[in-house]
Amino acid sequence: MDINNNNDDNNDNNDNNLMKLFTSNRNNRNNNSNNSPIIINNFFTTNNYNNSEINKNENENEKDTKIEQLQSELERVQTELANMRELIMKHCNIAMSASSVHPIIKEKIPLAPELIKECLKYNSVRGDTQLLKAYYLDETLKQNYPIRCISARRYEYLKDNAWTIDISGDYIKEVFAHNLRKTYLSMNKIDEVNDVANDVFLANQKHISKLADPKYQTLLLKSFREFLM
Repeated sequence: MDINNNNDDNNDNNDNNLMKLFTSNRNNRNNNSNNSPIIINNFFTTNNYNNSEINKNENENEKDTKIEQLQSELERVQTELANMRELIMKHCNIAMSASSVHPIIKEKIPLAPELIKECLKYNSVRGDTQLLKAYYLDETLKQNYPIRCISARRYEYLKDNAWTIDISGDYIKEVFAHNLRKTYLSMNKIDEVNDVANDVFLANQKHISKLADPKYQTLLLKSFREFLM
């Protein structure tokens, strides 16, 4: 009788153990099944992020390359333009219309008498440079000026449709002084009746004589140079 009871107990224990094992395996399967979508989603999210970063880096590298190419092309064009300008300036004589550009030669300045008298009455560098500017620069584009300031002490002037270097502007100073004297003298007339006019005449003559002074000529060119810059 005892033997049979023991056998029944053993059978019950075996059945219980089998149930526990079955329940444990089922729970494990359920847990793995629930975790699988998370793992898969994490994989695709990471993969998409990596691809996005790769594409971003590729786009940035492509932009940098295009910018470098554009900068290089711009520098090449600027260099070519500078070389062309230098070539034209050095090796080409410039034919210009006499009506718009006046070469640097000795002559009487053919401007309106009223303007000449107005400039002369200042008896100073101010009036002289204004008259020179009106004749040589005002009716001309800057790139066509008949005088170029190359450096602090070096100039070029236009004469006979060709450019000539003028160290220290000695030739230009001589022409300016000559032309001003000749132009002013044609306008400065003595009046035997009007004493006030005669005083003006004497003051004008004094200034005209000053134009022969080399120091005054240097000051004159220095003041005129500001219009060329």
